[in-house]
Amino acid sequence: MAAGYLCLIVSTGISCSVLAKDAIVDENSVASNKGYSQDDFSQVYDSEVNTTYSDEESTSELLEAANNGSVEVQYHLGAMYFEGLVVDKDYVEARKWFLKAANQGDANAQYVLASIYCSGLGTDVNYIKAAKWFKKSAEQGNINAQFFIGLLYFEGKGVEKDYLEAFKWFELAADQGDAKSQVNLGWMYMNGLGVDFDHIKSFNWYKKAKEQGDNSSLHPLGVR
Repeated sequence: MAAGYLCLIVSTGISCSVLAKDAIVDENSVASNKGYSQDDFSQVYDSEVNTTYSDEESTSELLEAANNGSVEVQYHLGAMYFEGLVVDKDYVEARKWFLKAANQGDANAQYVLASIYCSGLGTDVNYIKAAKWFKKSAEQGNINAQFFIGLLYFEGKGVEKDYLEAFKWFELAADQGDAKSQVNLGWMYMNGLGVDFDHIKSFNWYKKAKEQGDNSSLHPLGVR
């Protein structure tokens, strides 16, 4: 089947005052994926909004499949409306389809939906909803969602501030190789936040991040 490839990059990020930063959904970074608050977020982070579809498939056929409950097509339609591919760009419509896929348990849709609530594109910024969907995605193993729910717990946005929970999610992502989470663990061990102070573990996590090319690990505070 002839296929086109659509990569939606929803930039997403939360800037924790002393933690590694990332970026959030905004219309200028849609080709790479993830984000958080309009004044707290920075930098672009790539995520997994991949869409393949037949060149012959019409929008009406996609809509029919989506309305019949196809999670994959619901996700693809969300990406198309978000990017303005084949259809006019429409953040409200994009959110509608991502929500349908998210409600059916699609981890990527849950992640993107959380990013949209963080960025306020097509909706009001809502950290409570963002935390809900980041957590659902994180519980399914989405490494990026694990990083961002950790940041929300660290800052107490949308959830009660909880360093233990923040540490838990950073550790899950760090164990999967996420350099930003590794930097944040290094910072938390260095400062005894949610864990006992341990300069050896702090150094080891910074070292792991540095080995992946994360230059923020060179800064004593782990900030880019």
